[in-house]
Amino acid sequence: MSLLGYEEFDKNPFVFRIWNGGMINQLMSIEFATATSAFFSRHGILIESCKISSQANYVGDKHNLSIFELVEIPNFLSSHDGKFDFSNFDKIEQPSQFYIGEYDKSFGENRHLLELEASKNFYFDNTLCNYSIMFSHRTPSIDLALSNVRFKQEYVEFANYICLQLGKFNGIHLRFTDFSTQILRLKKEHITDSIQNLSDSKILISTDDYAAFSANKVETINVASLIINDYFKDFASLSIANELTLGLVSLLVMCSSQRFIGTPMSTYSNYIHRTINQRNNGVHDWQSIGRINKKCSGQYSWNAYQEIPMDQKVWGYEWPESLLMLG
Repeated sequence: MSLLGYEEFDKNPFVFRIWNGGMINQLMSIEFATATSAFFSRHGILIESCKISSQANYVGDKHNLSIFELVEIPNFLSSHDGKFDFSNFDKIEQPSQFYIGEYDKSFGENRHLLELEASKNFYFDNTLCNYSIMFSHRTPSIDLALSNVRFKQEYVEFANYICLQLGKFNGIHLRFTDFSTQILRLKKEHITDSIQNLSDSKILISTDDYAAFSANKVETINVASLIINDYFKDFASLSIANELTLGLVSLLVMCSSQRFIGTPMSTYSNYIHRTINQRNNGVHDWQSIGRINKKCSGQYSWNAYQEIPMDQKVWGYEWPESLLMLG
């Protein structure tokens, strides 16, 4: 018997479509599936809608990986390859319209509490959301289940080894491609101010365009180049050593930043923020480039941001409420 008692879960499973995005988006899907299955005591089936892909940059050719090659999942979840018959399943989508757990008006804002009939089968089609804002009054058993969704140990240990050699450092993540330039159009002065703000220690940068920093007067270290140039032999010995796992190790190194500034609405940055907050037992300043944090105007962090639509709150921002209470 596991600590979660998963053998007693209802054998009539939920089905979850993993979001067809990048590594952290897919991880978020698995976390949502984990917490939902744990709350309703149902086994969960994960449908992989796409592989994680990358373009060649530092390490060889373009690569494609399954999220399950990088992430460990709880025993009450299983993955399914190929086609799946959804004819007997009721579809649930739009996570911005509901939340799960105990009724709490402040937590839900304008969302409804999701209640499901035990006799029915359900298929969750849209799973891109953060558990912090989706599950009200999480129990210790749900937090324990969420803690079992983690990147595989060899990548974590390699990143920890690099951090031990580096000593203390600050970190910044800047995403130039995809949505960031289209939605937010980050300003050069905001980027420069953020780097200057971190100059009390060595600065590691994770980015998809390091050349954008070439004119900056503050010395910085490109984390991906650091791994390739100084730790390539160790990197090459990993079970999978390609562009995607280089990105993963870079992410995990950045999670050891003393102070960190991220790109707004980047799930990669959000994961780093969340991990630092967890490591520091809830003490973290959640800084993002060009964004001023507001003091909480209600019971929950997102209550202070009424100007942000809920469909962005649920996936584009991570919140202090992500802190897992693990004893």
